[in-house]
Amino acid sequence: MTISRAERLTGYNIEVVGIGSGCYAATAYSGLDGEVFLRRSARTKKQALDLLVAAAYRSHCDLAFKKHKGRCAICSRELRTGRWETDHIVKRSQGGTHHVSNLRPVCSGDARSGCGFHRRRHGG
Repeated sequence: MTISRAERLTGYNIEVVGIGSGCYAATAYSGLDGEVFLRRSARTKKQALDLLVAAAYRSHCDLAFKKHKGRCAICSRELRTGRWETDHIVKRSQGGTHHVSNLRPVCSGDARSGCGFHRRRHGG
């Protein structure tokens, strides 16, 4: 994954720097204030970026859940832990991002009903 692709997926400015001993740190900065949103480190630049994007995605899934008050964005049923999935409103294949504004929580049943929802399991 490249830095520009990671920035496109997450909606954050991202920087990757060497931190010594052959390790790299990837940092996501939010908004105009430059506040650190997330930081992940790994043995390679690619691993650090992959970890950062995955963490941002999980964080945004949780924010989307809270934004919808724990209810399915399709049928409005209350969602149970481990029984819901995250849907990309604009599919990633069509240029959609992992940003919270493009995510919505849906029931596992709604996600599997053949509507073409993103089938990423959230929770366990």
